[in-house]
Formats: sequence, structure tokens, C-alpha cells
Amino acid sequence: MGNIKIFRWSFMALLAALAFNFRYIFLDFFTGVEYARASFYTSDVLLMIFLLSGIALVLERWTTRDLFAVERYKWLFITLAIFFMFGTLSLIHASSLWLGLYTLLRIGALIFMTLLIAYSIRRKIILLREICIIFVSLAVVQSLIGFLQFSTQSDLGLRYFGESLLSVNTPGVAKIVYAGMTFIRAYGTFPHPNVLGAFLVIGLLATLSLLLRNTIRQSAERIYEMIMYTSSIFIITLGILLSFSRAAWVVFGLITLFFVYKSIKCLLCSDRNITDILIFFTSIILCSIVVQVIIFWPFIASRFAIRVGDAAVSERVTYARIAFDEIRERPLLGVGIGNHVIHGI
Repeated sequence: MGNIKIFRWSFMALLAALAFNFRYIFLDFFTGVEYARASFYTSDVLLMIFLLSGIALVLERWTTRDLFAVERYKWLFITLAIFFMFGTLSLIHASSLWLGLYTLLRIGALIFMTLLIAYSIRRKIILLREICIIFVSLAVVQSLIGFLQFSTQSDLGLRYFGESLLSVNTPGVAKIVYAGMTFIRAYGTFPHPNVLGAFLVIGLLATLSLLLRNTIRQSAERIYEMIMYTSSIFIITLGILLSFSRAAWVVFGLITLFFVYKSIKCLLCSDRNITDILIFFTSIILCSIVVQVIIFWPFIASRFAIRVGDAAVSERVTYARIAFDEIRERPLLGVGIGNHVIHGI
């Protein structure tokens, strides 16, 4: 029982820490390159506790039923093992061996963490509902932080919670340009607005998952949950918008189209409760989009003006060409795991 409590609480704390993660850079493998730095995060402590308690828990609760599960998903384990093997072999071509080893260690820990989470969900040690609630809560908080950052055009002084130093004049800060004026994008406490956008999309999916899984019994509970979900959807939608991440917008648009499709399909369904709920929340999403797009349209329109000369475009094209060249030169082992940017330079 003790191992289960440590395992569960370390996992919940780890999820929360992913959104509020203070970073300490302790080693530069290649001076001046962001992706060539070894960093220590506050979540690393929780990850270590989670992995160790997970190992103890698996050893304590392992049964023959788990062996059948391993047999059933053996191709997943084989695929992960092959990936890790090729990652290790790729170190032969690494420009920085230590950077490659550091990256491999990180990836190995994430693979192990993923397998432990899958095991714990399968054994109902951790419930999907609990994970969704945490993601929804964090997404709402991150959206509010992003809104305040965009409103004040500066950071909120949350440096020890992972927030970047933000201002219009700070080099390297992601910005948008409207009417000749520069505005910073919403960051939350993440290193880049695109990361915030991806996190908020996950938060929105978690909100919708809770909605679809929830069984509403009493009218009082129904009203409370309607208010909670409606508020969460509106706030998270606002955060996605202010991240000005085009990729997040595309995924968000696909989610909205899916719900519109399901709502239309459920109109023919006999279960009126599910149909009413789907239609209601699809309407909330659409209303949120319309209201927020009208308010922020000038800024949104500037993101659709994609020019070939833009740094965001030219840099992506350059790195794509470098990647294709690397694949053509070393199709099997590449340039060493974690060494793509260094090799490109």
C-alpha cells in the first residue's frame, strides 16, 4: 500500500511539474546552441521517485496475467527495443558523444515512464479520469497566465515556475507584427508558445473526454458540471488562440469539425441525453471561436500572412534541407541521436 501511495502521488506531482518546470542548465555541449545543453528540471526529481516506486510496485504486484499482457503487446516492446538499439548505435557518428548519451538517457527514461503509466492504467492504479482532471486544471491555469502575458506584454515574474523572461525588446522571444507594431505571443510557463499551444490542445481533449465519459445523474450536479466545462472550454480556447500557434489552431479546428460531425450524427441517435450534451458543447466551442476570433481578428489575420522571407519559414526550410541531406548521407544510423542541430551548424 505504501508503494502505491508514493507511486500515485509522485505521478500526479510529475504531471503538475511538467507545466511548472524550473530549468537549470549545468552543461553546454556546444556553446550558444539551445538544443546542445544538459539541463536539470524540477520534474526530474519527481520522475526519479516515480520510476523507482514504479519498479518496486511492478515487482510487488507482478502476476502471470501481466505476462500475457507482455505477450500481447510484444511488438510494441520489440519496436521500442529496436528504436533504442539504433539510437545507441547512432552514437558512432555523433559529433558530441556526451550530448548523445545525455539524449539517450532522457529518451530511455521517457520510454520507461510511458510503459509504467500504461501498466498502472491497465491495473487501475491510476485512472484516466484523474489524468484528465489534472490536464484540464493545468490547461486552465496556463491559459490564464498566457492571457495576462499577452495583456501586459511582459512576463509575470514566475521565473521559478518555468516562465521565460518576456518583453517586446527581448531577443529570441516569439512575436507577431500587426499594423507595424510588435506583440509578444502567450507563453504560459513553457519555453515557447507552440509548446503552450500543444499542451492546451491536450487540455481541451481532456475536457472533452471528461464530458463524454461523465454520467450526469442529478440536476444540481448537471448545472455545476455545465458551468465548469463551459468555463474550461472557453478559457482553454482563448489560450490556444493567444499562443498564435498555427499547428495548434489546425488541430483545434479538426477537433471542432469532429464534434460538429458527431453532433449531427447523434441527432439520429435515440439517446437524447448524449445528443443534447454533444450539441450543447459543440455550440460552446463554436461560440467561443466566433467571439474570440472577432475580438482578436487583426492579430489572427497577421498569422495567416506567411511570407517566404520570414525567419520562421526560412529557418524551417533550411533545417528540412539539412535533415534530408543527413538522411541521404547516413540513412541507417543518422548523425547521432541528439546531434542533428550541431551537425547542421
